Amino acid sequence: MGLFQQVVLRSIRRQLSSLGSEKRPPFIAGHKLLYTCNLRCKMCPFWRRQDEKLLSLEEEKLMLKALADFGVSFMGFEGGEPLLRRDIKDILAASHSLFHTSLVTNGWFLKERARDIKDYLDYLFVSIDGIGELHDRLRGIPGSFKKAVEGIKEATKYLPVSISSTITRENMHQAEEIVELGRSLGVSVSFQVAYDYSTADKMSPDAQRLRGVLERLLEMKKQGYPPIVESKEYFMSVINSWYHNDPWECKPWLTINIDPQGGS
Repeated sequence: MGLFQQVVLRSIRRQLSSLGSEKRPPFIAGHKLLYTCNLRCKMCPFWRRQDEKLLSLEEEKLMLKALADFGVSFMGFEGGEPLLRRDIKDILAASHSLFHTSLVTNGWFLKERARDIKDYLDYLFVSIDGIGELHDRLRGIPGSFKKAVEGIKEATKYLPVSISSTITRENMHQAEEIVELGRSLGVSVSFQVAYDYSTADKMSPDAQRLRGVLERLLEMKKQGYPPIVESKEYFMSVINSWYHNDPWECKPWLTINIDPQGGS
């Protein structure tokens, strides 16, 4: 059985199993197009994985159609580095005809590729985890910061862009500077906290120091800093859940994640 047929069958089973319950089919899908990446980020396990046979363009299209039939509305592509796929333009075009489509990139190839993909994206995220040398050190390749900034400057000519920043034990002191970088580039900033994968460097931040960073970002949001994507309610929920033991309601049905071989 082909990989895309497996995805279809899994989707059908999930949809049927949700009938008569409070669960709903997911409306957000995330798809890693490949694990291969040109950078070597400390906190990322995915570039360390060997890519098996990737889905062909036709298999990608069939999978996207199945997800649309299933009720997915938002599709986010990531990697590895998605712009390493030679057929990325065609994949994005197929997705954009069905979904609100976004992509996460490290920005290395963005300056040269932004014009090619601009008509098939609703939103673009560029990963920046520090200013200058710190970003390069976390990402494992010199020049990464310069390439990402150049890519952002080019991409903002065509579509909405946001910096995607992962808070780690090594960069948490630069969270405000990343917000200011976003302001200077005219883009928003989205934050997430590093998770300690078993196959990557242990980079999750110290809990108490992280609390100070989250509280500062919350205060900046309250003050009306326009570049921060996350809402005041989001920061408050995280702080209350992690530090005040307020219950966090998980909604695992909200998203479906698909690996480079089409599995979920």
